[in-house]
Amino acid sequence: MNFLTPAAFGLGILLPLIVVLYLLKLRRVERRVSSTYLWRRMVRDLEANAPWQRLRRNLLLFIQLLFLSALILALARPYIWSEDFSGLSAILIVDTSASMAATDVAPNRLENAKQQIYQLVNSLAQDVPITLISAGIQARVQVASSLDRRHISQTIQNLQVEMGPSDIETALQLASAIAARQPQTVIDIYTDGGASLPSNLTVNGQLQIISIGSNGDNQAITRLLLEPSPGGEDTTAFIQVVNYSDVEVLRRLKVTVDGAPFHVIDISLAGREELSLLVEAIPINSEFVEAQLFPSTTTEDYLSIDDLAFSVNRQQEPLQVNLVSSGNRFLETALSLLPWVQLTRTDPGSSGTLLESDITVIDTALPLTTTFPAGNLFFISPVNSTEFFSVTGVLEHPIPVPATDNLDLLEFISLADVNILDGIEIPLPDYAEPIIISAGEGTQKGHPLLFVGESGGRRLVVQSFSLQHSDLPLQVAFPLLIANLIQWLAPEHLYSIPSQSVPGSAVAIILPLSITNPGAGQVVTVTRPDGQKIEQQAREGRVIYSDTSQIGVYTVETNGSPAQKFAVNLFSGQESEIKPSSLVTAAPVESQGINGSAQNNRQEWWRIFAFLALALLVLEWFVFHRSSLVYIASRISKSR
Repeated sequence: MNFLTPAAFGLGILLPLIVVLYLLKLRRVERRVSSTYLWRRMVRDLEANAPWQRLRRNLLLFIQLLFLSALILALARPYIWSEDFSGLSAILIVDTSASMAATDVAPNRLENAKQQIYQLVNSLAQDVPITLISAGIQARVQVASSLDRRHISQTIQNLQVEMGPSDIETALQLASAIAARQPQTVIDIYTDGGASLPSNLTVNGQLQIISIGSNGDNQAITRLLLEPSPGGEDTTAFIQVVNYSDVEVLRRLKVTVDGAPFHVIDISLAGREELSLLVEAIPINSEFVEAQLFPSTTTEDYLSIDDLAFSVNRQQEPLQVNLVSSGNRFLETALSLLPWVQLTRTDPGSSGTLLESDITVIDTALPLTTTFPAGNLFFISPVNSTEFFSVTGVLEHPIPVPATDNLDLLEFISLADVNILDGIEIPLPDYAEPIIISAGEGTQKGHPLLFVGESGGRRLVVQSFSLQHSDLPLQVAFPLLIANLIQWLAPEHLYSIPSQSVPGSAVAIILPLSITNPGAGQVVTVTRPDGQKIEQQAREGRVIYSDTSQIGVYTVETNGSPAQKFAVNLFSGQESEIKPSSLVTAAPVESQGINGSAQNNRQEWWRIFAFLALALLVLEWFVFHRSSLVYIASRISKSR
């Protein structure tokens, strides 16, 4: 054992002084008396205080000597060297992914890791800075180079399992960046494995991996999909169950529709078997389906969060599209290939009012006397001005390029090989935003070839060139572009919020644009599976909702729109495979040794001696006042 402040042992001189104080004689005035019969007690006191006599037993003296000895040891700060930790700073990475909720170690893997971290933190010297990083769906620095042990312990206690994978790679990159600024750093990773270390990573310190977990027995629902039956009269659920253990298991699968029990299946799974099931005749108008695995008395399942899955039964109404054209096979084919489009075609030369539909696609010209039907409009190569735009001329050989302002509608679409013979010159209206513009020379440069917007309460798409005067219909980009534009034009109740998502991912909720201020006055309310309601203001016609940490069904409500639902499921083989394993290294990770000579961790013991000194001080007070305490106790008992 060593001491940080050995000078404190100089206080040891007080020990013999305490003994001397007990040996010193009390000074009294001498008086002669005729007899000592009545003064025997006084004589005994004189003998007890005679100088330098044999020291008699005294409990108070013994306690006081022990108190001073413990106090001196506490001030000397004794310590020993520990081989468990070496370094002058510590970075602790904690895996908080879904697999850390496994209960093969009590109470679960994350709590077990936290207990080990508590022990390490309490054993470190007070001058060792600690950084704590959680590696869940996103890596987060919870504590940065802190000496505050109370704050560190509270942060460790607040760590929770996240319903998603572990971002160990980002956590290690953060740790490496912090370690580069701190000499002699040790990086400890508490994980059950299943993640991959980044390749070609240089760790500026000593890397240690602490494996958590002991067993990999688990069964999980890895897929739940709903599809309408061929006749469209009901829905079929496709369910996939996987046994991640090595032995045969028996489980019970319960299917619930809109909260009511619908079907129960007893299943047998061999070791490592993947089983697909079909549940038919689910009502077509049901909103959501829930599948749950129930435990068996003969098998173990150490991870319960993947035993539950949800799927939203989203019945999309057919989209009524009226194509006003004298004949355009390319456009007709592209529209008819969309499964949610019900297409009708009208000859522009026919008399009468155009059919009411969700979307009206107007290919080339219409008589000036024609009244536009209700619904959204898609103009292709218009030759006449309308109330929505003005035709001012002709564009010769425009070169199409994406507009930099809006690329969403051109996702996965390349215009590099598209050639256009000519187009219609249409100045960009105030309400519109360009999607494709001309890159030609002269006055036609920058003119819109395709723009979108909202005017008069309806959405509009205007394409200023004819399909027959370009090779766009021969490109792969054509059906994709038509699908994107029709989806953008679709009525509000047909907009697609993803029916399923994974924990931690952002969900885009698209709303109609306002004419003057996009998204003004539009509020989206999302009800989480636990019933909590989250409100967000729309910006530029959309809301990005990212709080998808809970597994279950979310309900989305917008101003004046029907409620829509989407489900969040784990569906992660990496997390359901809970068998502990070493971290997979894509390439050797260079771990630089600690600079200088190796130095073990210093474990101090002064707290133990300080608490012992305090306890002895309290004991000495009770012993000194024991007669008074006994007297007070007797008075209290008599008063009763």
